[in-house]
Amino acid sequence: MTDEVRQTFVDKHNKYRSLIAKGLAKNKVGGFAPKASGMLKVIYDCDVEQTMMDWAKTCQTWQAPSSARKGYGQNRFSIRPVEPNMTIVAEKAVDNWFSQLAQIGVPQENRLTLSVFYRGVWYYTQLAWQWSYKIGCAIQDCSTFTYAGCEYNPSGNILGSMIYEIGEPCKVDADCKCTGCTCSADEALCVQPSMIAKGLAKDPVGGFAPKAARMMKMIYDCDVEQTMMEWAKTCQTWQAPSSARKGYGQNRFSIRPIEPNKTIVAEKAVNNWFSQLAQKGVPQENMLNLNVFYRGVWYYTQLAWQWSYQLGCAVVDCNGFTYAGCEYNPSGNFLGSMIYEIGEPCKTDADCKCEGCGCSPEEALCVPGVIPIKPVYWIPPEKIETHCDLDNGMTDELRQLWLNWHNQYRSLIAKGQAKNKTGYAPKAARMLKMSYDCDAEASVMSWIKNCIFKHNPGKDRPGYGQSLWSGSGSIFKANMTELAVWSVHSWFNELASHGVSKDNILHFQGFESIGHYTALAWQNSHRVGCGVVYCKGWVITGCEYNPPGNVFGALIYEMGDPCTTDADCKCTGCKCSIEEALCIPPPTNT
Repeated sequence: MTDEVRQTFVDKHNKYRSLIAKGLAKNKVGGFAPKASGMLKVIYDCDVEQTMMDWAKTCQTWQAPSSARKGYGQNRFSIRPVEPNMTIVAEKAVDNWFSQLAQIGVPQENRLTLSVFYRGVWYYTQLAWQWSYKIGCAIQDCSTFTYAGCEYNPSGNILGSMIYEIGEPCKVDADCKCTGCTCSADEALCVQPSMIAKGLAKDPVGGFAPKAARMMKMIYDCDVEQTMMEWAKTCQTWQAPSSARKGYGQNRFSIRPIEPNKTIVAEKAVNNWFSQLAQKGVPQENMLNLNVFYRGVWYYTQLAWQWSYQLGCAVVDCNGFTYAGCEYNPSGNFLGSMIYEIGEPCKTDADCKCEGCGCSPEEALCVPGVIPIKPVYWIPPEKIETHCDLDNGMTDELRQLWLNWHNQYRSLIAKGQAKNKTGYAPKAARMLKMSYDCDAEASVMSWIKNCIFKHNPGKDRPGYGQSLWSGSGSIFKANMTELAVWSVHSWFNELASHGVSKDNILHFQGFESIGHYTALAWQNSHRVGCGVVYCKGWVITGCEYNPPGNVFGALIYEMGDPCTTDADCKCTGCKCSIEEALCIPPPTNT
């Protein structure tokens, strides 16, 4: 079985269940089958597949005993001669099962009685069974034929029961009448919750998005709503500056003409954000880097960001359109980070690994306690310790932000928590904590103000290493704070995207793809100065480092357990910051 074949089975089932729900399924005994008021959307289940596969391998075309299929429902199909294309087999199988409605028919009362069952429509009724929403399928080549089947959990075909509830299909979530379900109005289907955490979210780049080990359940926050509402009232459809949204993440949506029903707007907005996964996809490693970000999946990644658990939203009527948005705390879309931790979803509270959290196994979500978490995407510096008498558009707050992010990443590296392309980068024994250097800022600003995106000659910046970053398009509208954060994220992300060698030595081979990271991580580069310049339609940022790093053949940093005492630092006047795992050099006057 391949993910493509699995997806074919899912898509075919949902196509026909949607057709039934909308009242468009041709019925032999009377026009069309009645509409379905709460038809569930089918999702794929690998455990169910395993039991179907075990039976299919026997090549026995009759129904498996209930004990052999764990009580799941079962549909079967065979085709002669052997058909090598499994996608074709999957399509023909589901088409065959659904065709029983048009060829044999089901009475309009839509109840499964013995007389209805013996009409020979049991494959259709199982396919259409409202509550059978998890499927697992198998295809097996036998000696002279190809055998296919699907099993269903919960099982359908319960005598005396309705095949599905008759009525108008859902338009809003409340119509679904199942805990946590959302309505997919376009499909007329109700969607079960926690599809991402359970590994059931469709992803075109690889079948389904990976399961989430510790996906947090969201809670509503009125303070977060207030900042979203203030921005929505401006009717500006671009992203609010980070400072205007207190560093929260933000998703936005608009619909024309004005939609008076706010519930419909809310549903369409979230459906739109989630649809980016199915339409554009995220690589299976589940890491947000610039390449992934520029695929156009930033709404999905914020929605799915594991630690963004506080939510506040707004819907506002503007001139000719309705505008909706949600903000998230802590913010997501942290370049160089996992969208969420991959693994089996929680079964016990201990699996969640967050203080005060409890596991909701049914939802596959971790329910947060009441401990507040600060936004992590843009953290306004609590203490401003940098100051430069330079009239160049930079602010002391921005300088502090540049410095804080460099030290945060250096701390992560020192602790052995920085994701390498394979595993994690080694711990750093004596990583120096950086301080801000106004001379370095003046040097880098004198170069980037020329709007030339390349490194200037080393002789023009004696004693300084240099990293540059640029952006255009929507990036150009970002403020300096966001540009600073994106720059440092981009440089650090080279570690996860390209990796460093196990010996932690800077080699010439591969330097071009890792050089920004190594400049940031260079142990002895402990002073940094940075700048931002807006050019015509694009923007350039840069930082310079003193003393310079990136010496070929040298260690990026000394490997070993980080300092626990001042003596571990082995540098004159240095102090060990155990919490940061960094060595603090004595102050300088720059």
